[in-house]
Amino acid sequence: TLDLTIIQIVFDKGKLRPGELSTSGNPALGGIDMDDRLIGYLINKAHLEEMQSDPNFMSKLQERVEQAKIDLSMNPGKPSTDISIGKRPKITLTQEELEHTLKPLREQCRTPIEEALEKAGLPAKDLDHILFVGGPTQMPCVRRVVMGELARLGARKELISQMREIYEGELLVNPMECVARGAAL
Repeated sequence: TLDLTIIQIVFDKGKLRPGELSTSGNPALGGIDMDDRLIGYLINKAHLEEMQSDPNFMSKLQERVEQAKIDLSMNPGKPSTDISIGKRPKITLTQEELEHTLKPLREQCRTPIEEALEKAGLPAKDLDHILFVGGPTQMPCVRRVVMGELARLGARKELISQMREIYEGELLVNPMECVARGAAL
């Protein structure tokens, strides 16, 4: 799912006290939803419609598509990756195809961002930090949508610059581990 929470952390009597200001989201915008969209695209591209009734094939295709999505996301300069299932010819998924196929889902990320800010009664210029959590947030195309929407809504240039630096370099917080690490703390 896509979940957005705006949290205010205040220093009160020597302690940091977090408080949730608002939550918004979309339950149909998770990694599995992206995988399903890519699977449909690749089935059409490779003319594999007859294989949709084979649960073994579909399970392997789902696994390989997730791996391909991760491969292209973790290597944004990589132009393409191949998907192999058994003796069938390889299916190539390009970075461009990935981004084009997922564009309708990515665009649906914009509204929850605006809704969360509205519910919190907070203008985007008042945001200090953004914490990305979950696998899809590692995708450059997802991060670009978030940066673009926050910029459109008036987020400070310093915040957008900070997000761009994180996007282009090493992540300060691993999006796949931060919830578990936070719970452990």
